Amino acid sequence: MKRTRNLYKPGNNSGLYPLSRSKIDDFIKCKRCFYLDRRLGISKPKSIPFNLNNAVDKLMKKEFDIFRKKRLPHPLMTEFGFEGKPMEHPSLEIWRQNFKGVRAPVFGTDLEVTGAIDDLWVKKNNEVYVVDYKATSKSKDGKLSEVNIGNMWPGYKTQAEIYQWILRKNEINISNIAYFVYCNALQDEEK
Repeated sequence: MKRTRNLYKPGNNSGLYPLSRSKIDDFIKCKRCFYLDRRLGISKPKSIPFNLNNAVDKLMKKEFDIFRKKRLPHPLMTEFGFEGKPMEHPSLEIWRQNFKGVRAPVFGTDLEVTGAIDDLWVKKNNEVYVVDYKATSKSKDGKLSEVNIGNMWPGYKTQAEIYQWILRKNEINISNIAYFVYCNALQDEEK
């Protein structure tokens, strides 16, 4: 079905037109598909919802929020040598919400880049790190710690870089390094 709402009309939008991180990813993957969606209202077919991934994402946020409130590092942070803690920020809850998220205008255009971040961690020197939670189910042979994320999953790298750009535009002291908390439901365990 052809959509009539939320179409980009160059020079004819009321205010800034929001362009989400996922739509930028769509543009990178297929410029034609992006044009059909944003300009003509012809969306790609809906994907199957990732209920398990969404549940893990929500649980990870809740768990890290417990340590955020205590102003302590999460045990995973300590285990892997991150010398900081989950960041407290008055806008964090808004920045985490889909369709709200953190936003930054693109200078010289009528576009605004948006994204819903999972988390921010901060070190004692006030350097802030974008953190994204990922969930999967793979055999225990695949160790993510031995993989360069940018080479294996370029979309993850792009996602982190877009969030870093938006947050810098919001005057957050963002590191060039991002972290992924990768949860793997192992299939080959006895229990």
